[in-house]
Amino acid sequence: MFLAHSFDLMFKKILCLVALQASWAACEEGGSTYPMLINRGQIHVQFDDGARGAARSDDPAIVLNGLGPFPAQDHLSLRRLRTFTSLRFNPDLELNNELNFDTRSNQVSVLDLYLRGQVTPELNVRAGMFKVPFGWEGLRSSGSTNTIEVSDVTKAFSQFRDSGLAMGYEHGPWLAQIAVVQGQGGVWTDIDSAKDVIGRVSYQVNPHLLVGGSFHLGSYDRLPVQQYGLEMQYHEGPWKVEAEVLTSQGWNNAAKVSSRANGYYAAVVHQLDERNDLLVHFDRFEPNRDLQDLMEANNGANTRNRLVLGWNYYWKRKPAHRLMVNYEIVNEEEGPRLSNNGFRIRYQFGW
Repeated sequence: MFLAHSFDLMFKKILCLVALQASWAACEEGGSTYPMLINRGQIHVQFDDGARGAARSDDPAIVLNGLGPFPAQDHLSLRRLRTFTSLRFNPDLELNNELNFDTRSNQVSVLDLYLRGQVTPELNVRAGMFKVPFGWEGLRSSGSTNTIEVSDVTKAFSQFRDSGLAMGYEHGPWLAQIAVVQGQGGVWTDIDSAKDVIGRVSYQVNPHLLVGGSFHLGSYDRLPVQQYGLEMQYHEGPWKVEAEVLTSQGWNNAAKVSSRANGYYAAVVHQLDERNDLLVHFDRFEPNRDLQDLMEANNGANTRNRLVLGWNYYWKRKPAHRLMVNYEIVNEEEGPRLSNNGFRIRYQFGW
């Protein structure tokens, strides 16, 4: 009887997973009826201090990372308007889509579009456009970051999203993810036949401490990509500490040439009460260890540090409804010094 019942359940799941439906009743489980449509989203309204500067003389948009050597004015923008829709065919198969609009680019873009299947309780697979498993800060949702803008080194090394196939395996304290993708970052096409391999492994040492590592091997615009990272997250009581060290040989988004690069960040967050967090974040990035520009403030070549002092006020923590206030202090180690210190303020509402 036990074997017959187990075979029957497995047969129904295979029917739902492969054919999407034998009958919808075969996909009902736990009182839920499939297909099921789930929608959520978030909106970010952001103020950027003009003192942070612009990246180019012909683009007045305030720089989001690195050096802003050109004059800019204070700017209020719709930084993100994102909707996430999940069409669940059954408990083990879903089609996910995330759309984004921001007034900086005045474009609507498809961020995620992938099919996800839960093959076993421990193993899942994805196919389509999705977040790639490299690093912690680049992989986490923009609605859960400690600071308004992520670290310079994360911006430079992470492709964030790409198209391809991925697999995730979770067993006890171990989580392993690997993806084979186009390697061109957020596009469906590839300019060469080579594919990139990106992976991440993490281990929950105890209830408070998680450690992990990532790698990205491949090419971009026919230049080699070879990146590695180590990460740590510690959370106990009102304290949270997060850090990553990243290194690269080849292409990165800042230098845009084949060069050596590295960087790191460390963040400390203290939850004062249910509504208030204070944070200190420091990151350092050297985008091109083979070159420095002593004549200009060069975002693709010169080393810089960033210190962020922040306050986050929560009306609700999940989904996040909060006000974020950051003061960024930027220090260039190479080239002419700039006065790029300034505020960023964001209102974030999630549903």
